[in-house]
Amino acid sequence: MSDLAPASLRRTLRRGFGGWWDRLGLGVALSLAGSVAAAGALGVAAVTPGRFRLPVLVAALTLAWAVFGFVSARMAFHALLQQEASWIESLRALRVCAIRALRLSACQVGGSGLLALGALFYATRGWSVSVPLTALCALMLAHWLAQCGYQWPLLIAAEDGLIQRPEGGRPRVRAAVRNAFVLGVTQRPELALVQAATALVLVVSVASGVGIVLIGPGLAAFVASALTLERLASAGLVTLPPDPSEPVRDAGWPSGRDR
Repeated sequence: MSDLAPASLRRTLRRGFGGWWDRLGLGVALSLAGSVAAAGALGVAAVTPGRFRLPVLVAALTLAWAVFGFVSARMAFHALLQQEASWIESLRALRVCAIRALRLSACQVGGSGLLALGALFYATRGWSVSVPLTALCALMLAHWLAQCGYQWPLLIAAEDGLIQRPEGGRPRVRAAVRNAFVLGVTQRPELALVQAATALVLVVSVASGVGIVLIGPGLAAFVASALTLERLASAGLVTLPPDPSEPVRDAGWPSGRDR
């Protein structure tokens, strides 16, 4: 997937933010579900005895993120394709590929945790190289989180049969991680700008009193799915619905033989 044309930043933002705004109820519901899942994982860890708290927290976050990450990405993915985004169907699809969702969630939680711990470790040391090493870990964490935004939609596309292995069958989890890495590396400016625009909206929402709980997770799912769909469309793997803000091209009067 490294030879794909870059996605249109303007079209991606319009499709992602517009899709979220057109389905604001779904976006808020996804955000609330994500917040409840995170609060539940933290609550389970809080009532766990001290020596078991960290393993329980990691396991609870992995399970909660597997459910929310898959369901939110699938619903946003199908909503942007103007297909039915059903909670029941999404949960049924999760039941079919629960192991793959757990593996991807464990990969994301583990990778984020290791990079965050690395940044914290170097930040608390007084070494002469602590500052550059901390900055390096922070940049690697930011880039990894950017790739995570690609991974769930790519997994959904594979489960829907849009992406297949050369020898047949659906790609495995490592294929989603590998493709997300390739897309993240080959599209750094667009990916960074999309993330910056999303972060700006979240900051404004928090400052205005709306709160990230109602906006953050749902908006992130729509924008990440829109960016992934743009890349899949450029590869001819999916046909996107017409953008209502794009001008309609007039094909002219049909010729006699076309009438």
